[in-house]
Amino acid sequence: MEIIDRPIWGLSCYMDGVIQSCERDQDLYHGALIKAAFHYFVRNTNHIKVCILGGGEGATAKKVLERDRVSQVDMIEWDKDVLDVFQDRFSMWANWDDERLTIYNDDVYAVYRDRRSYHIVIADLFDFKIEDAEEWTLLLRKIGRWTKNCITLYVGTHAPFLQPSDPVLRKVRKVLREMGFKTHLSSMYIPSFHGFAMFLTGVR
Repeated sequence: MEIIDRPIWGLSCYMDGVIQSCERDQDLYHGALIKAAFHYFVRNTNHIKVCILGGGEGATAKKVLERDRVSQVDMIEWDKDVLDVFQDRFSMWANWDDERLTIYNDDVYAVYRDRRSYHIVIADLFDFKIEDAEEWTLLLRKIGRWTKNCITLYVGTHAPFLQPSDPVLRKVRKVLREMGFKTHLSSMYIPSFHGFAMFLTGVR
């Protein structure tokens, strides 16, 4: 991980040389991710429980916690170094002190067999790749059981244009549909990525 102060984009976070987030437009990305989840969650409840997989910089949790009806946010992030850096040195992207937020320093693959219950699950983990389909298919089937309502997945960034017929996207949609989710594809153009961020939401 690298944090670079860029003239146009401000502080920018890179993972393995690929930009993940920056000061100037991170709100676009995380706002679109959260909107994708909450737009389709229409149940009348004042105590929404949310699980975030990944999101180590804390920005996804911050956007979720801005929703008045949210009573609990559990964030599962495997990389302790990322958490430490953003909590200690770059806390402007997060709201770490909110009492509704609980952070678990765990690998999701180590806990996905847990019995958990949430209204919304948000997975901001990785770019889905066809060669890893067996692994992430199992993951989706496990974490899909954590919610009876809504799951939103970040499915890819840096795409120059949307490709709804992409084999990977079709596979992810197929897995969700087999679990009883109706799927909705959404996107947001992120200037620092020079491309689109794509999100897939499954609703029961």
